[in-house]
Amino acid sequence: MQLVHRSFVSLLGRHGLSEIETNGRFDPHVHEALLTQPGEGVEEGSVLQVLQKGYRLGDRVLRPFVEPYASYAFRFSGSESTS
Repeated sequence: MQLVHRSFVSLLGRHGLSEIETNGRFDPHVHEALLTQPGEGVEEGSVLQVLQKGYRLGDRVLRPFVEPYASYAFRFSGSESTS
């Protein structure tokens, strides 16, 4: 089973599919913030945990990296509807 998995991952890699890596900082271009959490002892905007890995095909994001990130206070963009 592991041999099949490794072969499949290798095949996808040869065709340009790669996993999106994180350097510990939230990047809105390739990450999707599911929620923010107060993070004690970590810098604001730091990724706290991985909920769903992200993938790209070449330069195109197929599925964003999903995670909560640290925030000192909850912020709203103002685009939420109140109706």
